[in-house]
Amino acid sequence: MTPTSTPIRIADNNLWPFRLADGGVLLVDAGWEPDEDLEAWGGIEAQAGALGFAARDVRIVVVTHEHIDHAGLAARWARGGARIVAARA
Repeated sequence: MTPTSTPIRIADNNLWPFRLADGGVLLVDAGWEPDEDLEAWGGIEAQAGALGFAARDVRIVVVTHEHIDHAGLAARWARGGARIVAARA
C-alpha cells in the first residue's frame, strides 16, 4: 500500500487515499456533503483524477469514527462498490 502525498479535501476535512498493490485505492474516511446537493462528490471525482485515479477505483473505505464529516458519504461509496470498514462501537 502506497500513500499519496496529497489528500482529497472537502471543506476542512481530508480523505487520505492509499494505492493498493492491485491498482485499487483504499480511502481513509468517507467524507461528507456539506451542501446537501452532492456538490462535494464532483470535487472528490476531480481531485481523485488529479491524483491519478478515479472514484470508481476506491475498493475500501476505512471510516475512522461516526461523525458525519468522516462517515457521511459511506453509503455513496458502498453504492459504487467499495467495502466500508469501521470499528465496532
